[in-house]
Formats: sequence, structure tokens, C-alpha cells
Amino acid sequence: MCYIYAKSGDTLRADSLLLVISQRVEHPQLSTDYLIPRAAIEFVRGNFDTAALYFKRADSLDAEFATKIFLARSHLGAGRLDDAVTSFERALKWYGESHAFVPGLSVLAHYWLGQAYEESGWTKKAVEQYETFLDIWKDADPGIEEIEDAKLRLARLKNTP
Repeated sequence: MCYIYAKSGDTLRADSLLLVISQRVEHPQLSTDYLIPRAAIEFVRGNFDTAALYFKRADSLDAEFATKIFLARSHLGAGRLDDAVTSFERALKWYGESHAFVPGLSVLAHYWLGQAYEESGWTKKAVEQYETFLDIWKDADPGIEEIEDAKLRLARLKNTP
């Protein structure tokens, strides 16, 4: 809920809920019940370095797929491309039951990894990830922003000598 409130612009409600959580959890810095919402709020605010710290701590405690993906996205947002690539690659190789609860993230991870590769100058790997992403969602509903962006990026990369 903290993420949803923050994403919708209601940061006051997100912060208030996080305060309630921190008061109800015995050791907030050791609880994913606190760490993940805190990281999510920081992520939405664009504080990617701080978000990465909280997601990394949460990942060491719970090993959930969404936590791994948002850790990687935090690294990407902070411009730490090596960390982003490593985190996305690890996440895509990791399998657990939490995948079932966030199936879209598994697909979007290929798009974000493509971005990390592209920004790192690894054109061939970026092309592979964008193609994988677009192949999986070839029958998706129209208007998905990431699909349109991946198509543009892929076309540009394929036309680059």
C-alpha cells in the first residue's frame, strides 16, 4: 500500500502508513514488513541509492522475486549499470514461488535488462533482451509503453553499425 500511495502522489499517506508499520514491527531494520515499503517509497521518489540499500537488506532476508527486480531497477535508476546488470541477471536465473504473484515482472525484467545492457554499450546483449521481451509479449494489448519503447530501441540498435 505504501508503494501505491506514493505512486499515486499521496506521499503523506504513504509516510503515515510507513510510520504505523515501523511502530508495529519489533525491529524495523530487520523486517521486510518495514524495509520493502520504505524502499518502495524511496524508489518512487527517485531516491534510487537509498531504495537500493533498503531493497538489498530486504533481499538478504526474504529472497522474493519482486524485491530482486526492484533492487535491480534501483541500481539502474541510480546509474550503477554493472550492479543493475548483475542484479537483473541473478533475478532472471532465480526461481521461486513468488514468481507466480508477479508474472509481469518476469517479462519486464528482460526489457529493463535490455536497457542496462544498452546503456552499458553491450548492443548485442541489449538486442537479445529486447527481442526476448517483445517475443513473449507479441500478443499483448496495444498501448503498453514498454513495448513501444522496446520496439524503438530495438530498431535503433539494429540500424547502428
